[in-house]
Amino acid sequence: MWLILLSIALVASACDSSEADRLRGELNTARSQAAAAEKAAQESERARQSIAEKLDQMREQLTPSERPGEGLVMSIPLVGRLTWACNDDREFSFTFTPEQATITVEQSIEGEITRRKLDPGEELTSGFGRVDAHREWNVTFRHKPATISAGISVEPAVRAGACFIRTSTLEQNGRLN
Repeated sequence: MWLILLSIALVASACDSSEADRLRGELNTARSQAAAAEKAAQESERARQSIAEKLDQMREQLTPSERPGEGLVMSIPLVGRLTWACNDDREFSFTFTPEQATITVEQSIEGEITRRKLDPGEELTSGFGRVDAHREWNVTFRHKPATISAGISVEPAVRAGACFIRTSTLEQNGRLN
């Protein structure tokens, strides 16, 4: 009888040992799978952050930053862009900046006309004027195949102490040279 009990104890401990070994193996497999998943998640997060940074850089390049009291009125491809600013007295100033080539800008504010030829990097900026002043720009870009002309008018406004652009219009045409 004693021998039978000893045999049963040995078989039971052998079963427990093989079951424990199997469970240890499964645990090690699960640990390595979890480590691989954690590494993949970290790589994915780094890639997401890199893409987000690139998108932010592209967004900054595509649109000028706007703060309260200033902003973009419009951008005309190949020609340039018109921006606005508003001071503490709620008066408006406008700046036209050429994009890639020399252009001619005629600025009319309350009938006072300023005409200038602008090269890339130069600007035509108006002085600050009252909100109800009439403002127009005629811009001409002459190049070998064609001439692009744009007429811009802007109506700024102030409401509840905040400056903004109520309306802006663009009339654009081109003709072959």
